[in-house]
Amino acid sequence: MKKLLLAMAVSIVLVATGCQAMMENSSPIAQDNQELFSSKNRSGDTTVINPDRNYHDVQRFGYVRHQRETALPRGGVNPHVAVYDPELLADAISKLAVLIPDVNEVATLVTASEVLIAYDTTTTDRFQTADQVKRTAISCVPRYFHVYVSDNPEMMDTIGRYRSLTTRSENVNEVLEQTIHEMLQSPQGRRVDASENENGEYDINMNSYMDKKNHNDQIRHGIN
Repeated sequence: MKKLLLAMAVSIVLVATGCQAMMENSSPIAQDNQELFSSKNRSGDTTVINPDRNYHDVQRFGYVRHQRETALPRGGVNPHVAVYDPELLADAISKLAVLIPDVNEVATLVTASEVLIAYDTTTTDRFQTADQVKRTAISCVPRYFHVYVSDNPEMMDTIGRYRSLTTRSENVNEVLEQTIHEMLQSPQGRRVDASENENGEYDINMNSYMDKKNHNDQIRHGIN
């Protein structure tokens, strides 16, 4: 649990730092945002994973060591472990993303493995804003999540209709796939990395290209 708390705290601090850098020398809103992310103004603030834990507590390193016997509650068969709360994550992502310049409103839906973000913006650089919104979400969720964004304000109501769904809801995968297809009509920003596309999905074609490139580099440098 402590490890998850620390990871989330680091993620939020990283996003905050990025937002601060982007908004330097801008309007008074930038100063307000700096104060929001300043630890000295966080009296009473809590973390997204554990709302009962003070922000300053999760700045410390976390270390826990268990044996099999101590990992289970007395008489239990399953350990008590920390889990991500989708609604708390959606709340955190929306609050952070709406601080990005020219972003006026954000709606976020978090499923078991996807994040769908719709937002209203007045940006003149849709690609750059999409990339910033997407990476804000990536910094908050587990690495296996895929993130999809849309700057079509109507999509905020669309994903809002899914708030009561669960992974067991009928036809939920088909509904999400159709919505994601619509969201992909909007800019998605840059690739996440060399082996993943703009949404964090594994790109087998790019991975094959990188394997060949690395192999050719090894041959060029005489490495077997």
